[in-house]
Amino acid sequence: MKCVVLVLALFACLTSLPACAAGDDAKQLYEKAVSAFEKDDYLKALDLVGQAIKLSPANRQAQKLKLVIEETLKGEVGAVDGSTGPSNSRWTFCFGQNTIESEPSFVHVCHTADSLVNAPSYATMALQLPAQLTEYEVLFSLKFGEQGDLPSGVALLSGLKSVASIEQRSDVRTFCSHGQPIAKRRVDGRWHEYSIGWRAGVLTVRCDEQEIIHVPCKEVPDLLQFGGFPLKPGRQQEAFFQWIGLNYNVAS
Repeated sequence: MKCVVLVLALFACLTSLPACAAGDDAKQLYEKAVSAFEKDDYLKALDLVGQAIKLSPANRQAQKLKLVIEETLKGEVGAVDGSTGPSNSRWTFCFGQNTIESEPSFVHVCHTADSLVNAPSYATMALQLPAQLTEYEVLFSLKFGEQGDLPSGVALLSGLKSVASIEQRSDVRTFCSHGQPIAKRRVDGRWHEYSIGWRAGVLTVRCDEQEIIHVPCKEVPDLLQFGGFPLKPGRQQEAFFQWIGLNYNVAS
């Protein structure tokens, strides 16, 4: 898939070895790419992981490593020319009555007001998906912290309509499609990787590669929102967000 909009990536994907359909050659190339990346030889790592993907195109771990390397190279360019780089420039922050802050590897929102709030803090990012889209996949990680009764999480929006969302309130994660709850999971306080994708009119939401939602969908999102969702006055749920990337294909 064509890879665009790379902002923040999980370093954890470097530590696990993929199951390569093409056998030991692809696995060895992946391992060499990881080794080169850890030695800060990013161009060599990018070349090696590209070879691994050619041998095993379905290898998700290699694809994620490629995202990590490309984002790291973008960060190197930003450091040279003095710019803030893509990691912060794509976010628009709405501070509301609480705290939302951008760290080098994640965005963090938490309740800091002295009382209950009805204007939660959040941030948005334009997805800028093209016309004639045939499929897309949004990849990110979430971790929830101190509990609150005012939900926080991630939503993909098409105009003012919610296409899909993952949110936590108290000790329950809720997976929604078009504003309607589809599934619920207990919260464990750990990082989890999420994928929201669309292909052939079907929306899928996965958590740690396990499919949670599989429903028909016509809308294409134009905005990603992370942070709080207005509901009623309350204490905002703490949450941490790590961006991995956005993949898509267009009609030829």
